Amino acid sequence: DELVPLTYERAVDGLPPHVRAASALRRFDGRLVIVQDDVNALAVRDGSGAVRAVLLPPHVSGRRVFDDKLGNKHEKLDLEACVTLPGGRLVAFGSGSLPARERLVIWDGRSSAVVVAASSLYGDLRAAITEGRARLNIEGAAVSGGTVKLFHRGNDSRGAELAAQNAIAELELEGLEQWLRGRAQSPQVTRVTSVELGDDRGVPFGFTDAVALDDERIVVLACAEDSACAITDG
Repeated sequence: DELVPLTYERAVDGLPPHVRAASALRRFDGRLVIVQDDVNALAVRDGSGAVRAVLLPPHVSGRRVFDDKLGNKHEKLDLEACVTLPGGRLVAFGSGSLPARERLVIWDGRSSAVVVAASSLYGDLRAAITEGRARLNIEGAAVSGGTVKLFHRGNDSRGAELAAQNAIAELELEGLEQWLRGRAQSPQVTRVTSVELGDDRGVPFGFTDAVALDDERIVVLACAEDSACAITDG
């Protein structure tokens, strides 16, 4: 019932004074974590309403902000989804639509956030979901029933029928946690389910977020984006 500007409590070098995006939201350790797809920083809002930045390493160019006006949109991590793991860590997922976006961000809520290269995981996801014939586009994630479910938006027309399919890919939760601890290879995709979401005036709906209510129910958010490419805004 109230609009509250999301501005940082203190200025941070290299960031705008406000939160630029909210591509994913999660409650974590009593705080609200806001994942931004075009800034190398998490925004964290505590119970008092104060918002602080948790910085991620900058791009090699030194920038932490990415958009078309700067000419560097293709360099962003494109963090589009996140989950909180039972082991007490938050994991944000890049979309996987470009090599620079095949990364995860891991944060334990206390120390610095870490960016992890995950090309092997994204390669497996791409092969399982699109058979390598379309861009991967992970837009949502949820932990449910011992699995991590990743929600792919099928809006890349280059891949014909496969590209137009929204899909849910499942990873074993324990396998993901073991991999993040460095104790195993990247987790295998155990199941892929294609999902038909319909369209609005000929523009297909695609996944854009998801959240688990419990081990049986997941709420998804979908949008109809008039774009035939996973890296072009519609």
